[in-house]
Amino acid sequence: MKVIARIKGEDQELLENLNAGNIVARRVKNAIIVDLPQLSKIPASFAIPDLLVGKDIIYFIECTENLRGDFADKKVVTLVCDKAGQPMKPYYISKTTNKDAAYFAIPKCVTILTSAERVVIEEHYLEKDKSGYTITLIDRVMWEGEDVNALPEAFSRFKEVIDASYLKLLSDEDKVFYAQGVSK
Repeated sequence: MKVIARIKGEDQELLENLNAGNIVARRVKNAIIVDLPQLSKIPASFAIPDLLVGKDIIYFIECTENLRGDFADKKVVTLVCDKAGQPMKPYYISKTTNKDAAYFAIPKCVTILTSAERVVIEEHYLEKDKSGYTITLIDRVMWEGEDVNALPEAFSRFKEVIDASYLKLLSDEDKVFYAQGVSK
């Protein structure tokens, strides 16, 4: 996951100055998207460049819904939903022969990480510090367990997402998404 900033308008001078300062920035329709430079991994904090301080900015978490191998070459599914367990709409879907991924840019979300041995429900949101120069991506484990049947009632809203993650985990093709507007 990373943090991006969306600045209203198509200020060419700002775009050039950001890129000249080795900050990845690109123009999209009526806005500039900036990949904020990461300062630290734990907690994940990102620098807000001086050129952006005081601008009309919306910050987003960029995350991906996909299937991947983890460090022990075990399959791990990552699905993205809102705090109510509902699907979210991706801004982009990459499709390849046997591996798809859905990309999201959202202010807060919940991810469901599933492997054959474990399910982790994590909440992700952003906190800007008082100085205005740093934003931190907060990751909070809401529930973790080996037995989905032991899922507490308070997290039952995520049951459909967890079921979808198991479908994706057991599928021969990486084509199953929970994302809104994506055919399963």
